[in-house]
Amino acid sequence: MLEKKLYISPYLIMVVVLSIVFIWSKEEERSKTNGEITEIDKIVRSQIKDEFADEGFLLVDVRTGGEFNASHCDGAINISCESVGNIFPMMMPRKDYPVFVYCKTGKRAELARENLLKLGYKKVTNLNKLKQSLQEKEELFEPERPPIQR
Repeated sequence: MLEKKLYISPYLIMVVVLSIVFIWSKEEERSKTNGEITEIDKIVRSQIKDEFADEGFLLVDVRTGGEFNASHCDGAINISCESVGNIFPMMMPRKDYPVFVYCKTGKRAELARENLLKLGYKKVTNLNKLKQSLQEKEELFEPERPPIQR
């Protein structure tokens, strides 16, 4: 009887290894995004909900549907950055209603904010910039620690 040797192609090994690396990097990116969205969600819960409790507000996640489904702020609706100019006017005819937009880094949120301002909306805030300015304020007021002496 002839013995068959199992021959594993180096290409097959390379594909498997690259797939594992790709999946691992995506998972790391997803957890990083979840952390960023969690920070924005904290801002919404701690400041915006109280400040706009009487008036109300609209919270818009301008990321893709897949990103939104992976994680999003509580109470947010999803309108992709590219669709904001077309969909938003049909949804929200009031131009003076407070609108808060956010995304992963703030770039798409800023594009959406500028687009909504051009459409005549008056109270549009990029939450990523608000988060950044709050973090900068915290750093300003953080007490200086004396250097560690040995």
